[in-house]
Amino acid sequence: MRTLRERHGAGYFSTLAVGAQVVMASYSTWRSYKMHGNKYLLTTILKNRMGFDGFVVGDWNGHEQVPGCEADSCAAAINAGVDMIMVPEDWRAFLRNSLRQARSGEIDESRINDAVTRILRVKLRAGLFDEWDAGRPDMKWIGHPEHRALARQAARESLMLLKNEDETLPLRRDARVLVAGHAADDFEVQTGGWTVTWQGRDNKREHYQGATSILQGIRQAVEKGGGSEPLIRRHEPMPSSMSRSSCSASFPTRKGKAIGRTSYTKSTTVSP
Repeated sequence: MRTLRERHGAGYFSTLAVGAQVVMASYSTWRSYKMHGNKYLLTTILKNRMGFDGFVVGDWNGHEQVPGCEADSCAAAINAGVDMIMVPEDWRAFLRNSLRQARSGEIDESRINDAVTRILRVKLRAGLFDEWDAGRPDMKWIGHPEHRALARQAARESLMLLKNEDETLPLRRDARVLVAGHAADDFEVQTGGWTVTWQGRDNKREHYQGATSILQGIRQAVEKGGGSEPLIRRHEPMPSSMSRSSCSASFPTRKGKAIGRTSYTKSTTVSP
């Protein structure tokens, strides 16, 4: 338990302290108990001991992994402390079965009341019941400069530098920069899944007005500093003007390769 608290659970304390309102139960197992049915961790520890007063949401059909449960029926997950069940396909049957289980007492009434209270509390805190016109959003906040600045700050501070041979970074703004790799100017790869589309396969540049690709960012920086960059996409030969013999010490060339993979989420890329 100490390892779970100090190593794996360390992030929960600081996250809850700044006001996280929703916690998702994972597919993981702890001491032979599937998390969606682990009342000790979801209720005794998270809600009671740690004082979490938001709600716990299940993951995609995660409840069916609990022994004795199916995709369309799982009283054990609700009794364990999952307040909102994620049932993507069998939700009608799940609703019917849950009503039957509640009437029979298999699902404790106090657990239902607690789940409803928690969900409504979070919605109230989010202002979902306040008076507002959902049909006329204030578009001035979409892509607002302050929001973009904050997003760039988050990107800068979350990047991890694994290697920096020959002190390549930071790039000289007056350098000649070779940017190679199809991911350098590919919004599908850069944005990934859970964005415009589930898998991110059809994300297009026009979906992100004002967004900046890796190539665009480098281009803006080096051209402003007096440098230049060509883009070499995957499988394209390097132009003769970028050959080693053409590079001089006074006008150094720096090479950057944008390595990426087709975006994906969850099971669609799992191979047998």
